[in-house]
Amino acid sequence: MAVPPDGNPPEDGEDEFSAADLGITEYKRVAERRREFAPWHRPRKQFVRKSQWVACLRDIYADRDPGDHINYLGLPGTDLLDLRIFHEEICVPQNRMLRFLGFHQGISPSSPEAVSLEVSLQEVKLRDLVHESSKVVHDDINKIGSGNSLAFQEARRTATYDVINFDFTVGFARDMPGGLDSMYNALNRIMAMQQRLEPWLLLITGLIGREVFNPAAAGKLHELFLGTLECEGFREACSSCFESSDLDSLDIDSCSDADYFYAMAIGFCVWVFLLAQGGGTRRVSLRAAFYYQHSPDGPRPDLLSMAIRFKPDIVATTDPSGLAVADRNRVSRCEASLQFAAKLCNAVNVDQRLEDTTLKDQLIDESVRLLLQAGYDETEYRRWVAQFTS
Repeated sequence: MAVPPDGNPPEDGEDEFSAADLGITEYKRVAERRREFAPWHRPRKQFVRKSQWVACLRDIYADRDPGDHINYLGLPGTDLLDLRIFHEEICVPQNRMLRFLGFHQGISPSSPEAVSLEVSLQEVKLRDLVHESSKVVHDDINKIGSGNSLAFQEARRTATYDVINFDFTVGFARDMPGGLDSMYNALNRIMAMQQRLEPWLLLITGLIGREVFNPAAAGKLHELFLGTLECEGFREACSSCFESSDLDSLDIDSCSDADYFYAMAIGFCVWVFLLAQGGGTRRVSLRAAFYYQHSPDGPRPDLLSMAIRFKPDIVATTDPSGLAVADRNRVSRCEASLQFAAKLCNAVNVDQRLEDTTLKDQLIDESVRLLLQAGYDETEYRRWVAQFTS
């Protein structure tokens, strides 16, 4: 028998609560339809979630008060897998509350995918350590870049954030520079919101390649990469991963796929560093870089996942009157660029790591547990995933 929220059983003649009363009207429909599997259900994506995302998020909470919440902004997908694993791996062991604002666009409100998302959302929000105000809105996260959009209003209302997850299935520099609803504008606006003293994490995943990057955007990232060549030791840091020995003359239209990949990745990190300084002095470090092969016929490598940590640095500015003494700015572009190059040139090859069948099997078991929560069939999943090596 259903029990009302106050814990008292319904009196005679009083209707019992149903799934419809809770706003969950389609459980039967979801259970009856076959769930299709996607690339982000493969074990290599679980490796990224656990070994990169969870590890780096756990790191920024090492010295935080136990009462501090985890505040998330991002693209959690229909199954909310990243939110599920954050809750499981960090919130429960540390007794931390999770509050999230997710964005999901391009699905019809009455479609099976929308129903699956609603069921996942309700299931996750029923957990004790998930804040009741958490939500997923049907909108484009890039619209945060427009100061008068509903997306911006939603994001501003719950800022600041501990983790921001731009988990794309496309090239993360595919937009034309200067566009209002672009990833660049959205990240710029988000960076302006992140006025805080605690460190925070940007997770960004996406394809890199000439076919998926906007040429004008690639040109700007290339310029930022070339600007780092003046930094002492930078060329040496790049020597282990670039095929070209003449980085000054690197032509992104004709260079190798590998050189394009690393030049774009380093240029992007430098751009993020410069963007971060616009909202105050911030130390920016690339905590982890993983890559794997998304398209069998694509450039090699073609997909990169990065975890970038921002740590605000309190720097007293110059006093025009001369009464106060200014601090020396200890944030160095060259120091950051060297770190970006060193980390990217030693990025983890996830496909190679999963040649370890014991590790692969462990990741499959972990994925099964998450996918069962989201309504998938274990037997079908194990049959599907058996075709992949990673």
